Amino acid sequence: MQTHNHLNHMTNGEILRNSLYKILFEGFGTMFLTITFNCSQKHGYNYNQTALLLVVWVLTIFGIRISGAHYNPAISVAYMFRKDIGSFPRILGVAYAVVQCIGAFLGALIAWFLTGGYYGLINDNGYTDVPTEGLVKLSNGGSIYPSCTWSKTQIKDVPPSFRFECSHAGFVFGAMIAEALGTFFVAFFFLTQTEEKTLFSKEKAINCFIIAASYIGARGMLNGRTVTQSGAVLNPAIGLGTSFTMMFENGGSYFQYVWIYALLPFVGAILAVIFHEFVFKKTQEVMAEDDLGSDENDNLLEK
Repeated sequence: MQTHNHLNHMTNGEILRNSLYKILFEGFGTMFLTITFNCSQKHGYNYNQTALLLVVWVLTIFGIRISGAHYNPAISVAYMFRKDIGSFPRILGVAYAVVQCIGAFLGALIAWFLTGGYYGLINDNGYTDVPTEGLVKLSNGGSIYPSCTWSKTQIKDVPPSFRFECSHAGFVFGAMIAEALGTFFVAFFFLTQTEEKTLFSKEKAINCFIIAASYIGARGMLNGRTVTQSGAVLNPAIGLGTSFTMMFENGGSYFQYVWIYALLPFVGAILAVIFHEFVFKKTQEVMAEDDLGSDENDNLLEK
């Protein structure tokens, strides 16, 4: 690849400088993405997904030529394992992932500060007079936590107040499937729109919009906040950063399911690489051969 050949002619200092620029851009981009993700969830999943779409689109447009606009450790891992890794060293992918997590944590802290406390229909004491399903005590700046079913228990000697306790049984497995499947969807479209042979359009802005839309679309496809309180996360950096921030207000109980949002997206990303390399690309090659054969047949008929 030309980029790989260009790297061979650069000094170690120049490579290090350029890599630092890319890493810093990934950190700042992930920070702004996390701020938008958490702030747009304050009043529920449907609060402002348009803002999230536009921010992802703009960040991708401006970052695609600098760092590749990953802003997601799962995407960086997908790049590390795709076949044409010559222009993306794996050590740089590891650095991306670390800085993305740091950026997401800073973004989650900023969102936590900006949004203030929000508790839905459940008050500070954990009680409510309205029997409501699907709502839990939300953390400042977002709530990454499996959904639950509710059981109502009347408080003795204090009628007509009730305590609503939730059980996450069944929703944990759903969250696992959602994170893996959704990240597969996002990573696959990211790979197709960042490889020259499979680009949808010559216009970078259109390709970047496809990437942004695939993220918002995957979250909507996976039933909004039915499985996870803030909707599918599909980004280990946001999952880790927000979960750490949630601990400041809610303690360790909100951290027990962090592994779902920190690990399962990588499964989806690896599956996306396999599908992209061994199914999608092969399909494109077969279609190209068929088109070439059709053109040759048309030329023979004309003769």
